[in-house]
Amino acid sequence: HIYALALLLSIWLASISTHQLMAASTRVGIQVRSAIMVLIYRKSLRLHSVELAIGDIVNLLADDVNRLAEAYVHRHYLLSSVLEGLVVVALAFVELGLSAFPALALLLLLFPIQYKLGQYIAHNAFAMARRTADRVSAISEILTTLRVIKCYAWEIFFRDRVKAIRAEELRHLRRNLMAKGWTFVVAFVAPVLLTLLCLVMDQHIMGEMNMRATHIFTLLSIFNMIRWVTQPHAAVGSLACRAFSRSQRRRRRRLIHRQPAIPSCAFLWQHNADFIWEGDVNPTVAFLSMTVRAGDVVAVVGDVGAGKSSLLSAIMGQLRHSEGEMRVHGSIAFVPSEPWLVNATLKDNIVFGMPYNEHKYRAVVRACALTRDINSLTRGDETEIGERGANLTMGQRHRVSIARAAYSDAEILLLDDPLSTMDAQIGKRIFNECISGYLRKKAVVIVTNQLQFLEHCDQILIMSDGHCIEQGTYRELVAKDLNLATLIGESIEIEDPYLVDDLVEEIEHNQPIDERDDARRIMHDLQNDDVDLSGRGGNTGSSWISYRLFARRTTGTSAFLAICLFFVFVQGLRIFSGTWTNGACATACMQLTQTFLQATYMVGAFFATQFFYWAMIQKSRSLHKKIFIRILRIPMSYFEYTPIGRILYSFARHQYTVDEVLSEALLQALVYIPLVVSVVVAVIIVVPYSAIVAFVLCMVIWLLNAVALQAERQLRRIEAESKPPIFAHLSATLEGLSSIRVYHSESRFDAANIEKIDTNTKALYAVTQVKGWLSLYVDLVAALFVYATALFILFFRDELEEGPAGLALTNAMQLAMFAQWALTAMREVHDSIGSVEELLRFGHSIPSEAAVTIKGHEPPADWPQHGEIEFEDVVLRYHRFGEPVVKRASFVINARERIGIVGRTGSGKSTLVISLLRLIEAAEGTIRIDGIDIASMGLRDLRSKIAVLPQEPTLFDGTVRSNLDPFEERTDEEIWGALRAAHLAEKIKSMPMRLEAPIIENGKGFSLGQRQLFCVARAILSKCRVLLMDEATSTLDIQTETVIQEAIRKNFANYTVLQIGHRLNTIIDADKIMVLDQGRIVEFDTPRHLLQNPDSFFSSMVLQSG
Repeated sequence: HIYALALLLSIWLASISTHQLMAASTRVGIQVRSAIMVLIYRKSLRLHSVELAIGDIVNLLADDVNRLAEAYVHRHYLLSSVLEGLVVVALAFVELGLSAFPALALLLLLFPIQYKLGQYIAHNAFAMARRTADRVSAISEILTTLRVIKCYAWEIFFRDRVKAIRAEELRHLRRNLMAKGWTFVVAFVAPVLLTLLCLVMDQHIMGEMNMRATHIFTLLSIFNMIRWVTQPHAAVGSLACRAFSRSQRRRRRRLIHRQPAIPSCAFLWQHNADFIWEGDVNPTVAFLSMTVRAGDVVAVVGDVGAGKSSLLSAIMGQLRHSEGEMRVHGSIAFVPSEPWLVNATLKDNIVFGMPYNEHKYRAVVRACALTRDINSLTRGDETEIGERGANLTMGQRHRVSIARAAYSDAEILLLDDPLSTMDAQIGKRIFNECISGYLRKKAVVIVTNQLQFLEHCDQILIMSDGHCIEQGTYRELVAKDLNLATLIGESIEIEDPYLVDDLVEEIEHNQPIDERDDARRIMHDLQNDDVDLSGRGGNTGSSWISYRLFARRTTGTSAFLAICLFFVFVQGLRIFSGTWTNGACATACMQLTQTFLQATYMVGAFFATQFFYWAMIQKSRSLHKKIFIRILRIPMSYFEYTPIGRILYSFARHQYTVDEVLSEALLQALVYIPLVVSVVVAVIIVVPYSAIVAFVLCMVIWLLNAVALQAERQLRRIEAESKPPIFAHLSATLEGLSSIRVYHSESRFDAANIEKIDTNTKALYAVTQVKGWLSLYVDLVAALFVYATALFILFFRDELEEGPAGLALTNAMQLAMFAQWALTAMREVHDSIGSVEELLRFGHSIPSEAAVTIKGHEPPADWPQHGEIEFEDVVLRYHRFGEPVVKRASFVINARERIGIVGRTGSGKSTLVISLLRLIEAAEGTIRIDGIDIASMGLRDLRSKIAVLPQEPTLFDGTVRSNLDPFEERTDEEIWGALRAAHLAEKIKSMPMRLEAPIIENGKGFSLGQRQLFCVARAILSKCRVLLMDEATSTLDIQTETVIQEAIRKNFANYTVLQIGHRLNTIIDADKIMVLDQGRIVEFDTPRHLLQNPDSFFSSMVLQSG
């Protein structure tokens, strides 16, 4: 009994020590993970520009950081495996003497083999991580530009691009998993193989022919420890650190340029100053001299690509100051050309972390003409703004951005053409009430193509090719006959007379921001009841349905079960091979039999792992393909309330779990569970009374697992909920780097990031503690089974032979190791299936657009031949229970007519136009093109036949050619013809690789106007009969706009054109004008007839415009 008790205590002591070590290592790993996440975020805050794609950094946080943490958790094996190997060899020499030399020789052979295998795994993992980063970056680009992709019907191109990256990723994964399969085979074959070699050495070479069974079982117990030694934990952990540091060095080369601190010492002075982007050779802005004092309003004008926006970047310090002198005294506020809003309330977006002052806040809101907009929102200024301001119009986003700058009380305000997307009357109101009124004591530098404002500016800079070619007051420049007056005459904004009256009334009566009633709030909730805000669905626990669906995917349930049963057979073969020790184990025949059994086991285990990994890769590929296609078909309304960071997280973390964690956990479960069962059965065969103990202890373990699982499930839910905000925060930060820095909000955003990481870390650490607690108690309970087996053997020692008794005790001792391994593997599988469930639920819960193609309803190949458009009682709404945005629209547009669409903000202009692309489906009524109901055909068939010039021009990562002709359907001559028509040919010819020149970062190196010209070239190449223009030229200067309008008239003369315009000169020559008000078409006639009627809405707008 003393020996049995000593055995129990020694196992307990080993288990407690091991788990204490793992708990400490886990704590360090989690601390390292948190620290690296904070450092990466802080590094991101200091990026010179987002040269590293958002998806790449998201993958860095979601994947690489966890790999590094795992390496820190297992780093102690680097030393312990070597020490354990030495102890094993020493004990073998004590037991066998010189006969233990085969063990030493085999270990010396296994160590470098396993180390090299670990190196191979680590290097493959590093290569796979790069492919994973490429895939996540590609998906990030798709998600952020999905609206444009849908308009162009380019989903297939981007699907194939991601598919190619995924194929490379899975190729590395396949190699990695096969190598890991070998490590399992070697680890389980090594103990018996070492024992066999030592026996052969002892009996046939050393001449010892009477080895007892006790010696053999002692050797087996010693060599069983070899499994830890032969596993490549140390190599993989060490090389994971090396791979991560190499990855960091590679990325650091791309992140190396840090943003200089913006001086905070109110005037701006420059003299012959040159500024250059990092990495460029020639100055972007050169020989610039300007002086701006408090109270000055300086306008910067110029052609597309003249350097207007670069000038503002230079003032903010984003360009390197290479020559000349520059001084900036005073704080800076910045309004970018593409407004950046955070996923918070409208009030928070304006206040932006500064102390709240009610009087100042209301004054800013009035000055920025936001009162009516706030009152129209469901919850007023407490309304949650969707990611990137998805539930606001472009003009509203710009006004919120201006309000943020005004509220900041900065001495210098830099405005990058924010008025261009607003209606004329709103723009005038902002300029008069905000820029010239509320900000009258500030220094304002505004980039604008709204030339009608220039006479109200104190100074005007005319930029061309990065140089200031002229500067002075409005009168001075007009006196120089710079053709400025002509440009101003061509820029007549369309004004809504009714809205002007509303604004005047708002100013005179100081209209307050009213509270929204409960009914409006309830309706808001009903409108979005079909949108899964969490991205997780309802239940967070894994279900057997998920197991069944995963088993059935691709390979089929039967084939997958056959592979699992093959594993059971292989493990049974291994246990059966241990019975050779019973009886005459020293005979040559038995040694030959054992050699055959071990060889069979090795071959069987190898093929079992390879079949298993093949099946897992097929399932992973199928799952990724299904979810990705679902994402390509998400309706745009889904993004109003679902952050892109949350979707990216699903691809970065859940897919990683399915690819690697689930595969390894399920393999371990298939290895350890049959092993544990067979061990218990083997012990019960020898000692039947141990069955009672096994049953009781299994019930105890089941109760422990139930208690731990309940706690762990709740903690995992908290941990899962706390992850997406981290990535959403990072994504928003990278998109608004310039705004965050210019408002000196780095510390606030860093604190918010730390808070989100801390919340996630607390839950993660709690989860690991619960898992560690369960593993410890399972080990302690398993030790009781060893103790009971030893007692039964001692009690029945007169009835048991040495061989069976040794076999039973040796097998029972393995439970101290494998019992908690098996349970941990089962729980890892259960947790990983949770990721499968999340992806499946995500794929099933998100709404989907209509079919891409409808068999039997394909339009003719030459459709539309004419371009006749008919709306019949069409009602459009964004959500199922939402109020109609367009109400009972009925009209006919004849073939080849050019229609100008005007109306106040929120009147339904854009909604009406995009309904032709079915980005919003008609709730009622019918839309026909050339007599065919567009609802009867597939979305790809429809969208590929309509050309689009979007309001926000987008360039994709790739080449010039892929951005114009992704399916390679056009010849080089056609592409160059389109570039010439869009006035981009000279720009592309100046690039070294011309049509194959790379385009990165949404067209870095191309101005906003040039990006819009790319869109014109795309439309020309599409050769469609219908062209949609959603204020496509609103952000361009007048000269560029004139060029584009001429290109449209020349290249789309025989097309039906629908153009939303806010400048009179862009639509005055249209065949007809359509006027919308509150979702209704109030006028639809020729410009001449509308102007002849002094009471018409359009006539009033023109009269108001002067």
